[in-house]
Amino acid sequence: MTRILIVDDNENVRRYLKTFLQHADPRFSVCGEAGDGKEALLKTDELKPDVVILDLAMPVMDGVTAAREISKTHQGMVIIMYTLHSTYQLELEARKVGIRKIVAKPAATELVSLIREIASAHVTNDS
Repeated sequence: MTRILIVDDNENVRRYLKTFLQHADPRFSVCGEAGDGKEALLKTDELKPDVVILDLAMPVMDGVTAAREISKTHQGMVIIMYTLHSTYQLELEARKVGIRKIVAKPAATELVSLIREIASAHVTNDS
């Protein structure tokens, strides 16, 4: 089972992703949701998901800052940024703070492929 934390300030996006991911693959389990980066830090500590899907533009704490903080305390945590605001500069910054990949909204099917790839690599590494 791949446990996923969804972080987005838009409740409709969170609801859509949760439904989409859980129907896309029975091995995906959305273990929690957060509405901003600060809440994401708390939920990551509490739930210890396998994958964190982060929005970029959020109140209280943005996705890049949240990723930086999550990476400090959870080294190796898989973080995927799911955003409308993908640029080359953001790609560079994302790598520095531990974000594995940026997926452009609304390409949820790319998220499914990426999470499956990560999950199979994790199983291979654990064998």
